[in-house]
Amino acid sequence: MKYRFSILVASLLALSVGNSYAQGDYTINFTNPNPFYTFTLHPPSPVNPGYGRCMHVFDVPPGGPVAIGTGQTTPDYPLSDKNAGGDCVNKLKSVYWPVTITPVEGMGVPAPTKSSCIIAFYHGVVNDHWKTEISDRDSCGLIETATCDDNNCKNTWAPTIKNPQIINVTFFSGIFK
Repeated sequence: MKYRFSILVASLLALSVGNSYAQGDYTINFTNPNPFYTFTLHPPSPVNPGYGRCMHVFDVPPGGPVAIGTGQTTPDYPLSDKNAGGDCVNKLKSVYWPVTITPVEGMGVPAPTKSSCIIAFYHGVVNDHWKTEISDRDSCGLIETATCDDNNCKNTWAPTIKNPQIINVTFFSGIFK
């Protein structure tokens, strides 16, 4: 009887969080429509809080910083989280990317007040469903749009529909003040 009860409880717990995968896969790219600034995406740093929390693959961009010039889009970078191990099962997954902002020479625009900002990737269980958010962590206006499987996920949770989930981030297109 105890054995059957244990199996029942374990089954209910497994069903309590929809789409509970041992690993979630994503592709993420970044687009710069801004004629006035270059955005340089830096790999996550171990000194940043949120550095690859519950993530398998998060070295984006691989091999070091990448400057994203006017009209450029990065390749689709792979990300992969882990939903295993005591500290990661159904827990928040996160990655923080530093981004530096540099005015394009000869455009006569001012340097932004904040020349470095953080973009955050969050993936977690919200209202019993897996959801993803891309956050302008410093509220510096760095992100113009972010979509996760074609749903708005800029500073808001969006449902996880596909595996791999497709994430597109577009930087601010105006002049920073």
